[in-house]
Parts: sequence; C-alpha cells; structure tokens
Amino acid sequence: MVTPGGGGDGEALIDLVLSAYEYDRAIPFPALLVFGPFMLPEQRATFARPCLTAQQTSTRSPSIRGSSPDGSCRAGVVAMGGYNTFCEILSFDKRALIVPRTAPRLEQFIRARRAAELGLLTMLPEQRGSRPCE
Repeated sequence: MVTPGGGGDGEALIDLVLSAYEYDRAIPFPALLVFGPFMLPEQRATFARPCLTAQQTSTRSPSIRGSSPDGSCRAGVVAMGGYNTFCEILSFDKRALIVPRTAPRLEQFIRARRAAELGLLTMLPEQRGSRPCE
C-alpha cells in the first residue's frame, strides 16, 4: 500500500514508488495506491499505471486500514510521516517505509527518525535537490 496521507503534497512520494516499479518490473507485489482527500483529480489521473490499483479516501473516512481489500497491508506500507497516517501504520504491525517531508516543518522527519531508531520502521531520508522531494 502506498499513501501520501492527506495527499496535498504527496506527488513526489507516488512518483518515487512508480519509478521503482518502472525500474524493476519484477517487483512481486502490486501497488495499492491510496490517495488522500486533498489530492486533486488532475494529479491522481497522472499516476494511472497497470501495475497498481488506486482509490481515494475521504475526509469522513480517512482510515487507510479499510482501504486494503482484506483490511490490512500484506507486503507493507510506503507513506509520508504525517501523524494520523503514522499512527495507523504502527497499528498494522507490518513493514513500513516512511519518506517524511522536512518542509515547512521537521515534525514528520523527527517522528520517522525516532521510530527508525527504535526499529519500528525504515525511513528514507529526504534528498535535497533530487526529484522525489523537490
């Protein structure tokens, strides 16, 4: 499952995951892309790929747990580090890769870094000047 949380600024995360699927066509897990309620329809349309299923959460049902067909994430979760998404991911007890944003605040980075230090998840630090987090 791939989710940018609320979705207003998650295009870089989705683009990063799609690049991985384009680079390695043998990735054994299909992607379930869960758009947040704030991602524009025009943005969602640019991510259509045969390797993934996409759906949108609403502001009334922000839970990503209910977005997976079996109520869980079989392989794991790739997400940004927003508070609500982060807490839900920890409740899954599944592998997680967090790609936190560092602007305009460091709160996602601080939360993800500490969780990575505790062995709860893996964090992919933002790379300044690279495409995923420009």
